[in-house]
Amino acid sequence: RLHRLRAKLLGAARERAKWMLKSLADLRAQAGQAPLVSKQCLRTVARRRRQALASTELAAFGERIAEHGSMAVDCLGEDVIAAYWPLPGEADPRALATRLAERSGARLALPVVDGDEMEFREWRDGVALEPAGFGTMGPSRGAPVLQPSIVLMPLVAFDATGARLGQGKGYYDRKLAQLAAKPLVVGIACACQELPVVPTEPHDLGLDLLVTELGATSFAR
Repeated sequence: RLHRLRAKLLGAARERAKWMLKSLADLRAQAGQAPLVSKQCLRTVARRRRQALASTELAAFGERIAEHGSMAVDCLGEDVIAAYWPLPGEADPRALATRLAERSGARLALPVVDGDEMEFREWRDGVALEPAGFGTMGPSRGAPVLQPSIVLMPLVAFDATGARLGQGKGYYDRKLAQLAAKPLVVGIACACQELPVVPTEPHDLGLDLLVTELGATSFAR
């Protein structure tokens, strides 16, 4: 009996040490709490919502996004607007980018991934594009590299505070942190991508403005 008691006490001590708890009562209390939801789980949920949209719906959403965004985004001739080449299921920013540029005379750019980094190259109408990483298209290496003042940014999910959930690679967070002047960050999404809460970390970039097929929302930063 003494041997069994010692083994039981030793096992309890090991459990406390493993969970960094003062007592097993604390472990029992934590066992009833829901675990934190990972970003990867949230990405899966949001991607499934996007996949349920028909291609005709996405095309119509792109036009509505252009209508709402053109009224919400102030753009000048000296601005550089960075759009993106949408992946299957992503909201399309190209109509909005084109409309803003035609109205103001601003220059356009598209992101190109090179290794672990991303740069924005000038996008001109009629100039051939080439693979730019992760299934997207972008200007060739001969195109000028530009520093955007307005970034139309893709996202997987968002919440009501303007928190953005990206693909998880961190390209936009790293690149925009390197710019000398912070650009206006405009998230482009479908309304179905909204989640109750998007968990954030210090390096995660928040949105200044969000545009969906339902309208535009501004966030104070």
